[in-house]
Amino acid sequence: MQINIDPSLRLSRVLLTTLIEHGLAGVDTDDVEMHVGAAPTTLRRWVRTCRNPAICSRPAEVSVGRTHGHSATSPRPLARLPSSLHGPAKETTLQPRYAYSGRVRDRRRHGVTSGVRFLVRLCIPADPTAASDPYPRLSRDPRRRDTPELLIEDWREEIVRLAAHEARHVHQHRHDLPRSEADAERWAAARLEGYRCARDNGPVRLPS
Repeated sequence: MQINIDPSLRLSRVLLTTLIEHGLAGVDTDDVEMHVGAAPTTLRRWVRTCRNPAICSRPAEVSVGRTHGHSATSPRPLARLPSSLHGPAKETTLQPRYAYSGRVRDRRRHGVTSGVRFLVRLCIPADPTAASDPYPRLSRDPRRRDTPELLIEDWREEIVRLAAHEARHVHQHRHDLPRSEADAERWAAARLEGYRCARDNGPVRLPS
C-alpha cells in the first residue's frame, strides 16, 4: 500500500496516515495506491437561460452541469439540453456543501495486468482544522434511503469514514460485487466504531 500526500495539505502526515490506515483496516490493499489531495474550495455550475414560457414563467437560469475546482474548461451537461434553452452558457462559483470526497479506479479495466491495480483518490480540505463545518453532524446521502445515518464528531472521523468508504469500493471491485453505496457506508460505520474504540481505549494513541 502506497499513500501519496499532497504537500499543500496543512496537516501532519503522521496523523493523516494514521487516520487513513484506521479506515483501510480489514481490506486487502497490497495492490492499492492512494493519492490524498486538497479539495477545491469552489463549485462551478454552468447555466443557460430558459425563455420558454411553457417551462419557465419568466426568463430563468437553469443548471445544465457542474464540476469541482478550476481545471475544467468546458461544461459537462448532466442531461441533454431541450431546444427551449438558449442564450450563452455561463458559470457561477459556489461553495461546495462538503469538501470530503473519493474515487476508486480499477486499472485492469484499462488493460493494466500487473503492479498497482487500484488507484484511490481522496480529497479533503487543505486545512481540515480550519474548516467551517459544524460538528457533530449527521451524515447521510439524501438520494439513497438505504444508507445508514452516521454521526460524525470531528474532521478526524471524516477522514476515517471517507477512507473506509473507498476501501469498501476496492473490495467490491476486487470481488466483482455490486458497487453499493449503502454497503460502503455500512462498512464505514463499522470502521468508525473501531477507530473510536482504539482512540478511547487504546493501546493505539493517535498523534496530536
